[in-house]
Amino acid sequence: MIDDPRFTDGEKIAANTADAVEILTKVFATRTLAEWSERFATLAGPWAPVQDTLQVADDPQIRANEYIVRAGELDLVANPVQFDVTAPQTGPAPGFAEQTDEILLELGLDWDRIIELKTAGAVT
Repeated sequence: MIDDPRFTDGEKIAANTADAVEILTKVFATRTLAEWSERFATLAGPWAPVQDTLQVADDPQIRANEYIVRAGELDLVANPVQFDVTAPQTGPAPGFAEQTDEILLELGLDWDRIIELKTAGAVT
């Protein structure tokens, strides 16, 4: 296609996009994804196949970049926000009222007051 006059510059490529797509579709159909992956592995630029959600979960780059992380027995999508070069650690959410005492102590309440609030049913 490099010598095809329809594709000699960006303007001509844009004008002949449908033709390019048709040609490339036929060429890509001549090999399997595994074969194309092997050939494209040596390219200097990025490339990737279109994948469904199940295929993405098994993509080695997804795992290498920690976009999916293991949490117990589950694979979970990692937090999309990273403040450094490591993925956030995953773990269970706090249990119901698990942090009540800690929060009330941080707010300056003493144990006598916390017990009063618990006895009155104001906090759990």
